[in-house]
Amino acid sequence: MAPSSALLLPLRLPALALAALLLCCAGCTSADSPPASLIAVAARDVEGGIVSEGDALYLPNVTACRDACASAPGCNLWIYCAAADGCMGSPGDYQRDLRKYRQCWLKYDKPTNRSAWPRSKGTKDQYTGWISGTTAAGVRDGSLPDVGYTRCYCSSSYIQNGYKFKGVCAKSSSGYGVSCYLEGSCNNPPQNGEDWCPSVQQCTTILDTDLDGKVLNDGDNTYVNSPEECCGRCTQTEWCNAWTWCSDPNGCNGGELFRFRQCWLKNADPTNPQPKGGYGNSTGWISGLRMAWMPKD
Repeated sequence: MAPSSALLLPLRLPALALAALLLCCAGCTSADSPPASLIAVAARDVEGGIVSEGDALYLPNVTACRDACASAPGCNLWIYCAAADGCMGSPGDYQRDLRKYRQCWLKYDKPTNRSAWPRSKGTKDQYTGWISGTTAAGVRDGSLPDVGYTRCYCSSSYIQNGYKFKGVCAKSSSGYGVSCYLEGSCNNPPQNGEDWCPSVQQCTTILDTDLDGKVLNDGDNTYVNSPEECCGRCTQTEWCNAWTWCSDPNGCNGGELFRFRQCWLKNADPTNPQPKGGYGNSTGWISGLRMAWMPKD
């Protein structure tokens, strides 16, 4: 088993509002923070020694995979193929394997005090279909900031279109594609500091949670195959800073089968998330926040 004295790792600046979700920060009036067990990262496979091979372990949903890790001796990392159209087999693959859908891989890796644990496999903007998390004690998981095509991180705070953004890409002020302004430490930034962004990014998610907000799309008729696709739709949509995706083939909202794969895009206050019925009480829904489209101070 993972040592009970696992280190409390430094929080990363997340692409989503993980700081608002997991910290009692000064000035935050957010709802109670979700437990760490509900936090996972979409579009991420992770490094680690294999405890149980997913080729032999198919489970019905994401939380079942997490729970399998929690009860398996030696496991502190879980990886689940939530994408209905399959997952990548290994870094560098460009074709997903439908046979991997609903596979659950259990792994162990020693927690470290580095900022990049769990250790991601592949590049941050690789569309994988996998979602992963950790059961290690004292660890606050979450995605890193979004990246542009230069592989530089988006700035921790910038103004665009009269609104504030923190560490995320968003619909460009030009009206075409998505972009962000980069951190000053970027070695080869574009001349104006603004970089175009890949359509796929790792996204911090909250399991079994439906976040409230003003609906921006017709979610009843918006179906996508994975949580990172729903997160990507949010990135590409003006005013969107919250999203919710139905991950369960058995349906959401008490088993409504037609909800499976629905993607709802919303506008909310990402510093003050409001989960419908509380965190963890909306079985099958996976939600995320983006620190985007916030009023300037």
